[in-house]
Amino acid sequence: MNFANHPYLCKGLIIFKNKINYRVSILGMRIGVRLFGLLLQRV
Repeated sequence: MNFANHPYLCKGLIIFKNKINYRVSILGMRIGVRLFGLLLQRV
């Protein structure tokens, strides 16, 4: 399957990847904030 023959599909994949990256980064930030809060409580 050649993606060059399907520009719409290729665009859709890029948008899909960006959405996943966005959600993962938000999850990572939330986890980071929780860990940071735990560290502050221990100090």
